Amino acid sequence: MESNTKLAGFVITYNREEKILKSTIEKVLSQTIVPGKLLVLDNGSKSNVKKLIEGFNNPVLEYHAMGSNIGPAGAANFGLKTLASQNFEWIYWGDDDDPPLFPDIFEHLIELGNSISKIGAIGSVGGKFDFSKGLLVRYKDEDLKGLLDVDSIGGGQNLLISGTALRETKVFPDAKLFFGFEEFEFLQKLKLKGYRILVSGESMLKHRIFKDRKGIQVKRSYFLKKSHSAIKRDYYSYRNNIYMFLYKFRNWRLVFIFISRALGKMLAGYLKGIPYGNYNFRMMFFSIFDAFRKRMGKTY
Repeated sequence: MESNTKLAGFVITYNREEKILKSTIEKVLSQTIVPGKLLVLDNGSKSNVKKLIEGFNNPVLEYHAMGSNIGPAGAANFGLKTLASQNFEWIYWGDDDDPPLFPDIFEHLIELGNSISKIGAIGSVGGKFDFSKGLLVRYKDEDLKGLLDVDSIGGGQNLLISGTALRETKVFPDAKLFFGFEEFEFLQKLKLKGYRILVSGESMLKHRIFKDRKGIQVKRSYFLKKSHSAIKRDYYSYRNNIYMFLYKFRNWRLVFIFISRALGKMLAGYLKGIPYGNYNFRMMFFSIFDAFRKRMGKTY
């Protein structure tokens, strides 16, 4: 196991069950290339996280309490700024319940990333974004070869960011997004600065086989989620997308598309009853209203 001070990382946690967080950290530290520093960024209120980190007795680990729930966007902003300022070449953006599936993922991605100039980030799984329809496009299984240009690498997909790109561009995730599409917004800003966002086709195929997702057809549903928590997630997703394409990327077509979908969800929610419909209507209405008036951060 090789320790590499040119690699660092952070794991964002929020009131996660202790054994799950512990397992995630252990798997990150069991990579064939181990981060020279791994920040644990705690958005939660459970005091046992700090004790858990101290229990590892590992100088690589560094605990940081965020003080309140600033969301994955706020924590990632803190983590990337902190580690970029310490001159690490690659920075791992990790989630507390989604560790690397294979022990050599970092080594594989870093080897590929170091062979490419003007690279902003590399990961194991990602997709293109259809800017005419506002949808992520899944690569076909047969296309998963070599290095693939993508627009999105989400949480839990072994996102490694170039420290050089961060220091040169001063581009970081927008902490005001709180939750939802924070990786996409950040990666698009890197692309606009001329940096490539890549995934390993070999790694993506390996992940699909492991999760039994090879050959599947993606089915999209824009409404009728079951739980109130799912509606809240939709609120942040729609708010952030409308805000991003309105104020950051100036794409009125996509603003119209996301508003149209939100309006459709407002009406469709009543198919599940009046109480559900009223709550869904209110949240979808405010996803539009809050985006236009720039009411960002944690709102619900």
